Amino acid sequence: MKELSVESVFEILTSRSVSDLTKVTHNVISRYIPLKQTSIGIFSPAGDRLLIAGSTDEKVETASLVSISNNFDILKVLHQREPVLLKPFNPSSSLENLNEFDRELPSGNMMFPMEIESTVLGTLILYASAQSNEVDEEKIELIGDVAITASHALVGIHERDSYKVEHDRLKIELESMGDDYIESKFYFDLFMNNPDGMLVLDFDGKITSANPAAEALLCKDGNPLPEYFSELIEEDEKEKYLELMDGFKRGIYPREYEIGVLLPTGKRSILSVSISLVPRLRSCILLTLRDVTEQRIMERQLAESKNFLEKIVNSSVDAIMAADLNGTIILFNEAASRLTGWDIEEVVGVKNVRDFYPHGQAREIMKKLRSEEYGGKGRLEPQKIYLISKRGENIPALLSAAIIYDEDRELYTCGIFSDLREKIRSEEKISFILEKLEQSERQAELAELAGAMSHELNQPLTSIFGCAELLMRRLSGDKSYERYAKIILDEALRMSDIIKKIGKITKFETQTYMGKSRIVDIEKSAKQDANESDRKEPQK
Repeated sequence: MKELSVESVFEILTSRSVSDLTKVTHNVISRYIPLKQTSIGIFSPAGDRLLIAGSTDEKVETASLVSISNNFDILKVLHQREPVLLKPFNPSSSLENLNEFDRELPSGNMMFPMEIESTVLGTLILYASAQSNEVDEEKIELIGDVAITASHALVGIHERDSYKVEHDRLKIELESMGDDYIESKFYFDLFMNNPDGMLVLDFDGKITSANPAAEALLCKDGNPLPEYFSELIEEDEKEKYLELMDGFKRGIYPREYEIGVLLPTGKRSILSVSISLVPRLRSCILLTLRDVTEQRIMERQLAESKNFLEKIVNSSVDAIMAADLNGTIILFNEAASRLTGWDIEEVVGVKNVRDFYPHGQAREIMKKLRSEEYGGKGRLEPQKIYLISKRGENIPALLSAAIIYDEDRELYTCGIFSDLREKIRSEEKISFILEKLEQSERQAELAELAGAMSHELNQPLTSIFGCAELLMRRLSGDKSYERYAKIILDEALRMSDIIKKIGKITKFETQTYMGKSRIVDIEKSAKQDANESDRKEPQK
């Protein structure tokens, strides 16, 4: 079965006028059957007349109306929507040529309905050569497809012609206005070519005009523009819109206004609306529309992200500061406020980062940040520094810092500060305790040594006492040797006193001995121990 080619359909549908359409249709059908002439007729609304819109026969007067009220063959095409064949293709027909019935009709022995959606617009009148033999069902169906395709082309031509006629009429009317036309044309072109959507409303909210951008914004996917703008407003925004319309009547026209709309596609959008009166038409309102839905969604997401990051920064136990390249503080978290004693409002956008460092330290930090030696360029590994508090106190802190870049361009600096005061206090306390512990251990060892020495020295000293007393009795008459025995006895008594003092030592004092050496001061150590014993005595 033969089918109408895509190329043929394209040729027919792209015809620019009825005359072109007639010629193209004639050429397309001639590929299947020999044709002498082709004409296109359009039925009047009442169906009693036929407008000869185009013909390949130069003798046929086009744009003429012919009465068909008594022409049953053509009426059959109109009412029964079926092709009509005359002789020689239909032997039972009374006519061989349509022209025999009415000389005003074009020559033709085949008529096909031109219809769209069951509505017959006109008829395709063909005058085929008798040499074409029989016109079988396949060819009739093929020509019927051509007739339907030509019907769609005819509608398109009619719409273009109607637009052109209306455009020409408006142009003539505007040109007759002289200078007013030039000004009006300027506003018209501005309205039609504005990239923002523009609507003209009356004071009841009825849409009287819309530019292409507004139609593209509000009537996506071919949906029609509603009669009233309120039909697009979301339910929870209706009251707000009514207040806006009421304001129009009182001369209130907000410059910037946002409202939520529900488009025919079901999509919800946020429109930024700028409102003013139409120049020279004080009863009309001009709305300039811009879809800001994506922008508002992005703003909300950015606000949520900013809020989340601020919570993280302010939850940090470490102080965090950030500054621009001029040194102006742009971020100062709560931990930084607690560390330095400055309120956030007193610092952000007011203070310079150099105000928080001793002289020259900020420059030194930036130098290290830009170096490769302290963690890589743009980074600073933990370093001990000093911060100046609001009271002028130097606060030891551990700083980790970084430069924030946009590609290779420096934008900001950021530092994280850990307070070292508690750590330093803890280290000092631990050092003091360790020193005391070490001293106590030495004193305990010395006390043990002193006790051992006292015990060990007492035994030989007892023997020396006994022998010295024995010598004193034996040499009591010999003055020369008695003196030596007495010396021995006295020194032994002195040694006994020293041993007693050593036995009492639990803590010790030292004294210089022979230059830089130091030895235990037995006298002071024993006295200190005795004093402590006296102080403890009342507690017993």
